[in-house]
Amino acid sequence: MSSSTIPAPFVSSEIPHWPGLPANEIHGVLGAVFGNYAVATPNARIMVIPIVGGERSLILRKDFRFGTDDPICHPQLYHRGNRNLACMMAPSVEMDVNHCFRPWQDSWWTECPGLGGIGRMDPDMRRTLSQQSKAYYDKAIKQHCEDIRMGRYPHIKRVDEFDTQKLKDDIFLLKKYWAFCGKPGTLQDVKLRFVNAQRQELNIRSRVDDQLIYAPLLTPTNSTPRLCDHRRMGAVTTNFGIACMLHTAGLPVWYVYQAKYVDRTKFRRFMSDDEVERINGCIEIPPFVNQMGECRRVPYLDWLTGGQDFITRTAVDNAVVLYKGPPHLPERYSAMSSLLGRFTCGWKEEPIQPGFGSPSHHVEHDFSLPESEPPAMPDQPEYDFDFSYAASASPPRNVEVEDHAPPPPMSSSSLPPPAEPVPSSSSLSLLGNSASSSNLKRRLPDSNTSLSAPHCSTKKPRIGKNKSNSGTTIRTNQPAARSRWDTVDAPFMPTPVSGWYRMMQALGKKTNLNPRDTPTFRGVKVVHSWSVLPDAAMLANIKNPETRARYLLTFCRLLPLLEFNVEMLDDPSVSPEKFFIHQKKWRVMLGLGKDGKDNSHAATVRAQIEDQLAALLVEADNAPRVDLRKINAQPARWMGEELAPANSSEMPHPSTSTTREILKFICEVNFRVELLTLDYFLFDFSAPGTTPPTPVERRQEVFQLISYFSASALPEWINDGDGFASDDMRERFDALCGLSTVMEQWTLHPLCCLRPGSLVLVQRAQCQALLEKDQLNDGKVNSFEELVAEHYISSYALIFARPPTVPHHSRGSEP
Repeated sequence: MSSSTIPAPFVSSEIPHWPGLPANEIHGVLGAVFGNYAVATPNARIMVIPIVGGERSLILRKDFRFGTDDPICHPQLYHRGNRNLACMMAPSVEMDVNHCFRPWQDSWWTECPGLGGIGRMDPDMRRTLSQQSKAYYDKAIKQHCEDIRMGRYPHIKRVDEFDTQKLKDDIFLLKKYWAFCGKPGTLQDVKLRFVNAQRQELNIRSRVDDQLIYAPLLTPTNSTPRLCDHRRMGAVTTNFGIACMLHTAGLPVWYVYQAKYVDRTKFRRFMSDDEVERINGCIEIPPFVNQMGECRRVPYLDWLTGGQDFITRTAVDNAVVLYKGPPHLPERYSAMSSLLGRFTCGWKEEPIQPGFGSPSHHVEHDFSLPESEPPAMPDQPEYDFDFSYAASASPPRNVEVEDHAPPPPMSSSSLPPPAEPVPSSSSLSLLGNSASSSNLKRRLPDSNTSLSAPHCSTKKPRIGKNKSNSGTTIRTNQPAARSRWDTVDAPFMPTPVSGWYRMMQALGKKTNLNPRDTPTFRGVKVVHSWSVLPDAAMLANIKNPETRARYLLTFCRLLPLLEFNVEMLDDPSVSPEKFFIHQKKWRVMLGLGKDGKDNSHAATVRAQIEDQLAALLVEADNAPRVDLRKINAQPARWMGEELAPANSSEMPHPSTSTTREILKFICEVNFRVELLTLDYFLFDFSAPGTTPPTPVERRQEVFQLISYFSASALPEWINDGDGFASDDMRERFDALCGLSTVMEQWTLHPLCCLRPGSLVLVQRAQCQALLEKDQLNDGKVNSFEELVAEHYISSYALIFARPPTVPHHSRGSEP
């Protein structure tokens, strides 16, 4: 159904006669007249604005919500396709849900001096709020699954009908948004992430409650009204049959009909014109225990709001009208989606128009009936399309009116068959002088193949005179550097995971790569082989303790900006020079303050780096320029511990354990970003017969497959108990399985894609069979680890002409 065929809600003359109400209150317990519309409710305690008639002007409010047009702030028109919105928790101060409505307070954000307006959310506040959210999806969801097994929800036969992949994806996004709240950003960036986390949890709760509680109740056959749950949002409707269904289900409902047929004597209470005017003109939506227009900044809420509006209706400065049109069309919610789900605020602004600074009714509402009234209709059709994605913090892939389910994550079974046979030799031969080395160039599509993938390019790499035998690299006249295959023997360097370490040593002896090689895989530039964080081995190998201390402390001071840089890297093909930095520049950047001469070479390079970092912030709400000379104005902190005070000339060296933690963090971030970048160039975004994900969506698929990444390239804390470096056999096996699944989908190079029958997949199947029998042991996992590591290291070196960063422990013992 297209937007042009969706009929507008018809406001009828049908007078309500509610089941279960006495004769003197038969029209409702509360009523009001808004212009030509009468609004009646049989069960709600408060009156709301009817979202019908005329045109709506959708604008963003100062709390990064959308006022009465927002499903998490105010009841919306009921549609069968998004009935979960009626089941949503209403604005409340109750302890189990108030974190979903608590307004953002600017005092929670602290700016980092010299970093161009980049700062962080208070970690204690983020932890408190995210733990409240975690209590819901960790405990409540598990309890619901147990209740289904016990037969307490007879309309749901199996747990997998409830605990679906869609629910898992939604919970994953919720974890991601709360994690993003702790990442660096401008004040507006962090505020947006905070509201998106609240929105995502409310959407999850509404879908869960709709499926478990209200699905069997929202039927026309249900005739006995249940006790109304005033904690729910409820809905507005112009169809009396739908209104009765919501009433009998125990959800608040507001029925809209023509005002000329209203009988005020048939209501328990009917609101005066002054009360209605106060509702229209109020600038705050309070908790639903209070009537809109009757209070503002209720004193008892100061502990929760910090003296702000609970939910504001005041527009942001320089607001743009996102949508202007009828309230029943899905484009209104799609316009909201265009601003939601972002890591940074990147929307356009324009001078605020007259009246848009006020939420008065002439801006948002038009309660006049059409000039020519359509004939009376016995029933209003139900519109069967789904707004749940448009109303959430996750924008839909396709903005259409039809109810499309999102395509499932790509799996190995959905990939096109390989064009070449699987090489029978070990992946050790990928980088050696083997018979298969002539096949190392990327498989090029034929002339009829579409090149619509975001990274596809018809430009061929330049081949130098000194081309290598394998065809993967070209020689340059750059000076030789320390080989990344070499073992770093330094007391501060964390040790690599043993299986990965052994494969690095084995492949390093067999490969013909050297530090002067550059990548030739189509689309890959030399800059992609640089790093988003400095090389941990470079820091560990510094012999001078004072220099090493300076580098480490400067790194900690720059870390908020560097983390912001990492999280902004969604598409490696777009301006990679903004994100990847050469090791020579890292040395200059981390050695700031060593040479203060303005005419020195270091000062020139520093200015270049400032320009590079400032370019990142163009997307960050036009933040001010980065000034690296001011970074000393903030203390050097690591995981909440102060390593050096602000404005200090002293350079105390971090402890050995802290230094290893810092270097382990660097290794882990570089490993994750390198994996994501490799996946970007090997994953086929234009595979025929599929709905291709965007680079951002593919990034999220990888995060879900390797679950310990927790939806981010940045680890939340550093320890030896996570993922590939875990001492727990099961956790390590899960991470290896996730990576092997990712590598199954690398179809753009025949030697990088794990095909059916490959040794890695055979070993994985054997381990999974043993796990089901509770017979899996460390020996089997170690063998599987070496196979996965071998294939990953070979693939990375093949594409980027250098070895990758591998997972490390933070401890310093020998591997």
